[in-house]
Amino acid sequence: MNKWFTKLEEAIRQEQEACRRGDKGMDRLSYGAYLYALEPDVLAVLTMHGVLGSMLTDDEAGRVKLTRVAINVGKMVNEQIGTENMKRRVDLEARRQRKMAKVQKAMWADHAECLRMGYDWTARRAKWESELKELQSMREDHSGHQQAPTQTSRPLSRGKLGSPPTRAMLRNDEMYQQGLSKLDALEEDALPDVDLKPGEEAPAAVMDWFKVDPRYESRLGAIRKRWQKLHKDAGSLNSLDKKRALGEEMWGPNMLAKVGVVLTKLLMDTATIEVADCDVKGDPTGTKTEQPAFWHGLVNGYDEKGKGWWKKFGMVTMHEDLLRRLTDEEVANALLPRWMPMLIPPKPWVAPNIGGHISQQSLMMRVRGSAAQVNQLFAKHKDGKLEQIYDALNAMGETAWGINPIVLERIQTAYRNMKGGFCGLPLHDSVNSAPLPPMPCQVFRSDVKNGQLTASVMNRHSRDLTSWKAEVNKLKKKARELHSLRCDMSYKLNVAESYLNQDAFYFPHNLDFRGRAYPMHPNLNHLGADLSRGLLQFADAKPLGPDGLRWLEISVANLYGKGADKLSFDGRVEFARNHLHEIFDSADNPFTGSGWWQEADSPWQLLAVCHDLQAALASGNPETYCSKIPVHQDGSCNGLQHYAALGRDESGGRAVNLLPVDKPQDVYSEIAKMVQDRVARDEADGVPEATVLRDNVNRKLVKQTVMTSVYGVTFVGARQQIGNRLKERGWDDERLVYKTSCYGARVTLDCLHQMFDSAKDIMQWLSLCARVVAKADKPVQWTTPLGLPVVQPYRKKNKTHVQTLLQRVILVHQTDTSPIQRVRQRSAFPPNFIHSIDSSHMMLTAIACHKAGLSFAGVHDSFWTHAGSVDDMNAILRKKFLELHSQPLLQNLRNELLEESPELDIPHVPQLGGLSLESITDAKYFFN
Repeated sequence: MNKWFTKLEEAIRQEQEACRRGDKGMDRLSYGAYLYALEPDVLAVLTMHGVLGSMLTDDEAGRVKLTRVAINVGKMVNEQIGTENMKRRVDLEARRQRKMAKVQKAMWADHAECLRMGYDWTARRAKWESELKELQSMREDHSGHQQAPTQTSRPLSRGKLGSPPTRAMLRNDEMYQQGLSKLDALEEDALPDVDLKPGEEAPAAVMDWFKVDPRYESRLGAIRKRWQKLHKDAGSLNSLDKKRALGEEMWGPNMLAKVGVVLTKLLMDTATIEVADCDVKGDPTGTKTEQPAFWHGLVNGYDEKGKGWWKKFGMVTMHEDLLRRLTDEEVANALLPRWMPMLIPPKPWVAPNIGGHISQQSLMMRVRGSAAQVNQLFAKHKDGKLEQIYDALNAMGETAWGINPIVLERIQTAYRNMKGGFCGLPLHDSVNSAPLPPMPCQVFRSDVKNGQLTASVMNRHSRDLTSWKAEVNKLKKKARELHSLRCDMSYKLNVAESYLNQDAFYFPHNLDFRGRAYPMHPNLNHLGADLSRGLLQFADAKPLGPDGLRWLEISVANLYGKGADKLSFDGRVEFARNHLHEIFDSADNPFTGSGWWQEADSPWQLLAVCHDLQAALASGNPETYCSKIPVHQDGSCNGLQHYAALGRDESGGRAVNLLPVDKPQDVYSEIAKMVQDRVARDEADGVPEATVLRDNVNRKLVKQTVMTSVYGVTFVGARQQIGNRLKERGWDDERLVYKTSCYGARVTLDCLHQMFDSAKDIMQWLSLCARVVAKADKPVQWTTPLGLPVVQPYRKKNKTHVQTLLQRVILVHQTDTSPIQRVRQRSAFPPNFIHSIDSSHMMLTAIACHKAGLSFAGVHDSFWTHAGSVDDMNAILRKKFLELHSQPLLQNLRNELLEESPELDIPHVPQLGGLSLESITDAKYFFN
């Protein structure tokens, strides 16, 4: 790869020179100025990282669509330009601040001189303050030269008291020069701390950071010089393109694709790999040849996102030998994230675009192509209605995390010694792990003609060749997928190892358009799978207290699963105590013992709890033992809980633990029992599908359909889900599977609607409201209980055809002027509305936990805290759920829809049931 870098850097330099000279070439006039912004060595590094990162993080490692890799590389270049532009602004602002400090010190020295000599200070003070005011109003242009502010009034003569002098007058002023000369005698540490005013370019913390280390002065000086050169190169562009080239405006998708494609092509033209030559039998000959490491080509593929058509895709492919040679370290370096977890608490959110990262501008909401959503955010911010949103994001961002060293060591050992395939770890030998089938043999035909024996080659049978190609492609696809899993695993371990010895690190959070909170660093975080969660622990250790040990024991049963998590709390404690031997064995001998922990639903998290529970019991006084392990409290089918609360549905509320019960209710088992009873009655009535399905009805058959009911699962979706479960059980008659799954889906949905009668009415009411709004060609929009504006972004996609050096690239995007997707607006509204409600519940809980001094983390409907504070968090989350649903949320929604579109006929809110929300306070399995 070092060889690639040298060649690629030179190729980029030559391309930049060709653009400057105006040499002919496709799109050079359009992308040339954008290519000037960074030095060739920086562009080379970004290109290599962008291409390798796209290759190794795709579902199929080693092959990726050209559009994706080009956009990825283009975004990396665009973000790097923005980062260097920020550094330049910080440098220029620091220079201005230093000049202000010098003038202030000179003014103070002159003041002291006036006091000593008895001079009149009034006139001199006016001159100094005018100079300070002039410096305060100064701004820097793109070339790095200071520009004097425009004078709004003519300066008075120098002799009058209080007259604001010009800079030229001050330069010739003897008093001014004497004051500046005294400045040199002052110590450097006497410089006062000058705080930046609100709205200025850079935070004070960033300014101070750049002032601390003098090495940055030379770096920033180089950046300034490069920016002057860039400003000159971009001089021929119009104002918008100039701002984009200088990093002051985000690039459009067209330019991202053009710049990304040209850099990707330069890498493909220069990057090669030595490959051993083989003879016709496949045996190595001992010689090597240079072959391209990457190449571009068109392949046939199935467009799953469209209408299911077969079409051609432009793909960038990595040589299989290169994919095989990549070591874990090289993979980790290629995937090194641009944004890592923070070592200091995130910058507090105070505006939709101010918060999160310290030096890089972040957005509070992840929006794409919706200016309406952004405009509403800023409008709500201006009205002061987003304060609770900011408080919640800041509370979650301030939670300090650490890496669990024991679990990390166990994962490394297992991954190194067991070659993967252990407790969710990917297999090691992913490329060519299975031998490829031999190509069908050629058929020879012999003949005697004119006394001469001849042999001719007949073509292989087309069907044999097609089958062979399909089998080879299938094996290669599987190998690429396994390699992609390995890359993701290596990335997680690399991040964990990097932060192992840190006292604490932090995840800044932002929101999706519905208000659900996510860490801004996507891979190793608490929203990940079992392995990621097992690696993480709270940075702060807190005593278990009187009830913490009990919650650790309950956590053992919850993480082990397999029915233990459905027991009562006392039953879960008993389960843990009955398995103390296995728990200690898992902690002491994770790989050589009985392996009890390996059978769990969440093995790595369970292993962490086993170690913590063993240490607590061995401490002699568990109440004083300090634990860092997060304990989860999960909602019982949380979407249906919110539906039941909205509709005051008593029967549905009982099924999802909104009422006090002795043991947790399992809604999936309850629905399965109702389906069994219905099937038995239908069988007695002579329904043939009921007879076939009778012995196959259980919890697993109906679970996915019940779980996705809150997302508005359709009959077709339910039929496919039940059909998949039947196929998993060996059903291979497609016709029988179809007929039986149709019957099973109909019965399951009927039973679900019977149990959640009010929830069904609310879901239908929400869909009807969305239908009315979408029919008027308007997006459905509402405000969450915490004041967050939500605009559904579902519009028809616009396609833009961009001709690049390699191929025509089709970019799909949408804007606020694109037509509404009416069906999607209607079908997505019920689940999106429920998500906005559950996110409000989590935010209210996060704010209250933070005020109470509790560590808190949230995964949508799963709330985490220390074992010793679970009871406190449980009391808070119940209180906040009650406060949330005590509001007339559905009526508020209707009123808002009518206020937005008074001409629409919005239906009335369905009649509510008789559920008493106050019962949630005593419902101990509401979250459990």
